[in-house]
Amino acid sequence: MSASDVPLKFGYNDWRIALTDAGGAPLSNAKIAFACSWMPAHFHGANPLEIDDLGEGRFEVKEQNLAMYGEWNVRYWVTTDPTKQAYQPQMGSDIRGGDVCSPRDSTLGTANIEFKVCVLRDQQP
Repeated sequence: MSASDVPLKFGYNDWRIALTDAGGAPLSNAKIAFACSWMPAHFHGANPLEIDDLGEGRFEVKEQNLAMYGEWNVRYWVTTDPTKQAYQPQMGSDIRGGDVCSPRDSTLGTANIEFKVCVLRDQQP
């Protein structure tokens, strides 16, 4: 829906996203159970500081750290299961090994939404 910076910037970015079904209707019962950005070139990732549920399938992702220039895979684990907990950041000690991009709730499986973004080198931090 919107982004704090276009193009994306080196460092913290804020986004507003909307989840819809195949027909474009809002997924009002969806929740983001986990999220991370992963840099495949260097094998490290980061969680957003916070994700606010704005209702009607809309979310505000706050302070997603894209801490280096280059390609990032932004991943979301979305669920409609009412027993699953909404997103909480996971600060791991093994950031480089991918700890922050592996949800502690193994029943979430793999991310079901993933998109690639790029932080251009000519963007100033």
